[in-house]
Amino acid sequence: MNKIFVLSLALLVLQCSAAPEKNDVLMKKYFRDNAACVIVCKGYPKEGTAGKAAIGTATEAALLSAQSIARGMFDDSVDVVKNGEVEKYDIYDGYVVIHYVVRQAGLKSRLKR
Repeated sequence: MNKIFVLSLALLVLQCSAAPEKNDVLMKKYFRDNAACVIVCKGYPKEGTAGKAAIGTATEAALLSAQSIARGMFDDSVDVVKNGEVEKYDIYDGYVVIHYVVRQAGLKSRLKR
């Protein structure tokens, strides 16, 4: 029984280490001032897409990642979708980088404790 646990754990570790390196979506996050937080994220295209469709799915993935990160940062008084916007995006070979900005008065004081 102990051998099964060890083998299962080893298999899990191998699967995690062999996964594509798409866990690096958050590039940086910082406060521009007391009322604006910038989150810079990468997005990768959906497998099997190319051209404009790949850019679109990568942009959407980056946006969802940025919004999810923002939700985890702030308390429930901050609507990160309503108060957020993509300030700019850059297209690279195989991924898109977006700069997502959440703006709200007193934003720094609304961080989760």
